[in-house]
Amino acid sequence: MARSWDELAGLPSLKAPYASAPLYQRDAKAEREQNATDPRRAAFFTDCDAFAGRLAQAYFQTTSDAIKAAAPNPQGRSPGSAGVAAKV
Repeated sequence: MARSWDELAGLPSLKAPYASAPLYQRDAKAEREQNATDPRRAAFFTDCDAFAGRLAQAYFQTTSDAIKAAAPNPQGRSPGSAGVAAKV
């Protein structure tokens, strides 16, 4: 385990210390049991979930800002602007 960014950068490869099935294949009861047996596993997946949330938030904020900068008119992004006249 790396204890600094320099150590991390010097590692030849990274391997997750725990494996898990894809979300759609997970058994919630089995996951809870494994996490209860190994608190470090639970902490690892908690950190992974938090990181994924922050990554998604940053991605969608950046994407949204870029779209707004390129097309500042919100009417250009509305469902009614897809070539169908709005009903009045």
